[in-house]
Amino acid sequence: MGPKTEELRHSGLAKRLKEGTRVAHQAAEQVRFVHEFIKGNIKRESYCQLLVNLHYVYQALEQEFDKHARHKVLEPIYFPVEIHRSEALAADVRFFCGNQAIKPSAAAMQYVERLHDIGDTRPELLVSHAYTRYMGDLSGGQILKRALIRSFKLADSDDGSQFYNFSAIEDLKAFKNRYRQRLDNLPADESLVVQMVEEANVAFELNRQMFIELDEQGFCHTPSFDCPIAPEVSCKGKCAACPFASLATAAASLSLGHPKIQKTAEFNSQQCPLRLLSSSAPKFALWFLPIGFGIICSAFKVQSHAKLLSR
Repeated sequence: MGPKTEELRHSGLAKRLKEGTRVAHQAAEQVRFVHEFIKGNIKRESYCQLLVNLHYVYQALEQEFDKHARHKVLEPIYFPVEIHRSEALAADVRFFCGNQAIKPSAAAMQYVERLHDIGDTRPELLVSHAYTRYMGDLSGGQILKRALIRSFKLADSDDGSQFYNFSAIEDLKAFKNRYRQRLDNLPADESLVVQMVEEANVAFELNRQMFIELDEQGFCHTPSFDCPIAPEVSCKGKCAACPFASLATAAASLSLGHPKIQKTAEFNSQQCPLRLLSSSAPKFALWFLPIGFGIICSAFKVQSHAKLLSR
């Protein structure tokens, strides 16, 4: 056991969960659906299916938490008013899907069955799913909200984006710190902590499988009511490995704790001095470029003439 592993072993549960799921977290982020979501290229029907899937998943998770609310391991992180998402998802499903009768996907049902199974057999492992879902919603989920609003041109009234709206929490950062402290103080021995980390990896994989299913529905290529197109953002190399990086290059702020994104040195329209002129740039270019070209040519002639005289 190396020094870093030994140090992590003596860390709190919150850090153990974060570090122990890093690879699985990145794998879930790198599914194409997540990248297309950030870029605004997902179909309305795909997002509708995602909402239905998540509604079933959160219903299962929250039913199990309600059932075991007095469990000594679960009670400290039981915040039904602050973070439960079932009702918010139901509202978003109505907004995006209308009266359509849409069933959850196979991957979503597998996720639901897992939650009910551990709720019946090992309820303390629900901690892993709560951490994976709610901490993600409070962090990266806020970036997804901005992408969603931009993509579908939603109003500021939270219609269609209630899933990402935590109106009962005044300070998201303070609440997340409080939640992590509660995790660190849970009555969990080393054996249980290891099992919680393992279960959190299962949660990320179940989530990844839901995204992979949605890949099969395809993505937007032409703008329409059901298929909006957000502006493309140039993002290559290491930047492209993280879907949230495209928002960073578009000057959107990342969630607290997200690694800084190194922007590429690649030229883009934002580097062009003419962008400061906005819509007047084309007219300015048509007026200025011929004059500038004439000045350059005149200077070249003068320089050539001077060289001839100096011979």
